[in-house]
Amino acid sequence: MFTCQCRQKWVRILNPPNFRASEKKVTMAILRDRNIYPKRLRPAQHPIKQRRVPLSPDGRVLLMLVSFYILLTTVPQLVKRIIVGRSFDAQALAGEVDNPTQVTILGFIFAAMLAVGCCLVTARNLPRFRSGVSTLLFTLLTILFVPLLFGNLDGFAWGSIAVNMLFVLALATLRPELTDLRIFSHLGTVIAGGSILYGILSEAAWRAGTIGVDDTKAIIGTGILAGPYPSSNNLGMGVAMALSFAMLVPDKKTRYGSVTIMLAALILSASRTSLIALAVGAFVATILSFFRERLDRKIIYFLAVFFAAVVSATLPWVVYSTDAFTSRGGIWMASREAILSRPFEGWGFDAYSRNGIVAHLLGAIAPAGHNVLLHYWVVSGLAGMFAMSWLLWRAVTGGAILLSSSIAPAVFVVVLLVLTMAEMPLRPEAAIGQCWISLPVVVLLTSNTLRSQSMGYI
Repeated sequence: MFTCQCRQKWVRILNPPNFRASEKKVTMAILRDRNIYPKRLRPAQHPIKQRRVPLSPDGRVLLMLVSFYILLTTVPQLVKRIIVGRSFDAQALAGEVDNPTQVTILGFIFAAMLAVGCCLVTARNLPRFRSGVSTLLFTLLTILFVPLLFGNLDGFAWGSIAVNMLFVLALATLRPELTDLRIFSHLGTVIAGGSILYGILSEAAWRAGTIGVDDTKAIIGTGILAGPYPSSNNLGMGVAMALSFAMLVPDKKTRYGSVTIMLAALILSASRTSLIALAVGAFVATILSFFRERLDRKIIYFLAVFFAAVVSATLPWVVYSTDAFTSRGGIWMASREAILSRPFEGWGFDAYSRNGIVAHLLGAIAPAGHNVLLHYWVVSGLAGMFAMSWLLWRAVTGGAILLSSSIAPAVFVVVLLVLTMAEMPLRPEAAIGQCWISLPVVVLLTSNTLRSQSMGYI
């Protein structure tokens, strides 16, 4: 046991007068971990009880880029709901109508703003960029190259692909601190709270059920909250992943308030896969919090990852009922048939369109494969499936590296893997609702650019 004099001595050694304030906070966290942390401190001196923890410079740039991406994927959708309402989605999916002109113009404006911002950030931080720094960029190029190689150019959304490539390049040059990831909790709270408010003000924020089906799967009442998005799953997946970073919010009241708002939106969205993913993530987080040694945490983490990955990879291949998992069984069966007919070259991005091979085999429109590995096997063949597997594995290892500092990235990875079983939480080629959080976090984890020296949290 260290005496008070010894404790003061360590404080003087580790905190010389020329230390910056941020470095002193790091030192106090080190002393606490060594059981020589001063017991009585004013709240302003305590690294966890501080109400204001400033973002790092790169953290502020990350916040700006992600905010632009949210504007791109949210505001045009919100304007569409206001102009034409919710019933427009079914008609657009069937190809009966086109987007309103105002929505197209808004999408172009926000895409241009994001592209310009990404170019400026990349040019400014170009010396930081290393060849192959981002596994997600490699995966995106692989997914694109295979359809191009075999001439499957139908269904290419060139605008979304270009924006996502610039977004990934800019993110790969950033070096934010691990604590900066709390911005995803704040942004998730804004999206969840805004969706609830929009649901109070307008019926256009609600869906009565899945498109083309009269019955509802609502958990509370008869409506399903989708907010500005086409599907309630877009809202549910984004909120479920954002909840992983709520533990990084230093102020307890803000943290509990964010969790409450996001949980309310998630329940109202009735996204069952997102609720299951969040429950699994919360269970893993609880188990991890009982262990402080990095090896113990790694064993638990990799066990959770192993079971989630096995289920995600095998589930679509063992289902033989078209009505299983809210009619996902039929999509999986049609996707399997498409894979077996062209296992190597894939069917291109047109495979899940209204005139694609899956719709032809299924007899109905399937906008996605509802399983990440299955979807990209259909789209980009065996190479695309392996590229997505490699991307997810790199995200897993990125979460493992940070386990000694925080369990938040590991929990995010577990939630992401569970979502890949029956949803599409990560689509490198598409600018859609939930990608505002999945794309940047996966880039940061796979690039190993997060700095964790100043962590004082779980």
